[in-house]
Amino acid sequence: MSGLLVASAAAAGVFYLYTAVVLGWRGYGLGPAAGLPRGRARRRGGDWLVQAGLAGVDPREFAAVTAALAAAGAAAGFVVFGGPLPALVLGGCLGAVPLAS
Repeated sequence: MSGLLVASAAAAGVFYLYTAVVLGWRGYGLGPAAGLPRGRARRRGGDWLVQAGLAGVDPREFAAVTAALAAAGAAAGFVVFGGPLPALVLGGCLGAVPLAS
């Protein structure tokens, strides 16, 4: 079983090295990045917030509120259920509330 894992890792390494050197691909995808503009491969958090209708919200403020809600949900989940797994699930659900609203 470990031989299969080592062979798979080696094959992936050769694939990524070949595609990076010979084909000029960047990243870890199975093909070149399609449809992304050259100078702006990633969207900024502010652009995403404007599209979501939250133009006046700073991305750091949004992240802080999300983290605080997730921490409060995790703490409440641990108090109510007494275990780490339900606490993480509840924290994740409560942390996603700003994204859904």
